[in-house]
This record gives sequence, structure tokens and C-alpha cells, in this order.
Amino acid sequence: MKPGVMDLSKWVEKTAQAVRHVCNRKQAPCVGFSLVFFNPLAEPEERWNYVIELAFDPHNPPTQEEQEQLTQAFEFINEGVRRILGGDQEIEDIGDYIREVRWQ
Repeated sequence: MKPGVMDLSKWVEKTAQAVRHVCNRKQAPCVGFSLVFFNPLAEPEERWNYVIELAFDPHNPPTQEEQEQLTQAFEFINEGVRRILGGDQEIEDIGDYIREVRWQ
């Protein structure tokens, strides 16, 4: 493994730059994000780790139901990432795992 892979300060800065770039490019505020973490030194079942953060305007928050829907959508995405990157052979068609959440 290359030494730069475990330089966490490098990864923090690269991730922050990527998030800033995407947020600046979009024409709407970011209301949440999910980050995927990988520890190559951990046991196989512990290598992938996820965090979900919701980022709403405190003066105009979504309903509890909307927050739960968004969190569930991120959890769904994270599980798909875990399965695909973990080499899960049960996934036959990614279309089986696609989900869309719409706010009315």
C-alpha cells in the first residue's frame, strides 16, 4: 500500500474541495450528504464505514417525514455501495436497487 493512502489530512482536504466544487456548481442548496470511508487495514466486514449528515436551514426545516425519507435514501445508497464494493455476488442488476425520493 502506498504511504499517501493513509495520509488522512490529504483526504480531508480532497473531500472538502470536491464537496465545495459540487455545491458551487449546483443551482440549489445541499440538504444532505453521505460520505463513504474505507480502512484497508481493518477486517473485511469493518473496512467500509458511512456517515449521513442532513444540512437543512434551521429556520425552514423539512418535516420529520421528509427527513426520514432522505435518511432512508442515503442508507439505501450506502447499503448498495457496501454490497458492490464488498464483492457481494447476490447483486444481479443494479436496477433492482435504484430508488427515487421526491419531495412534494
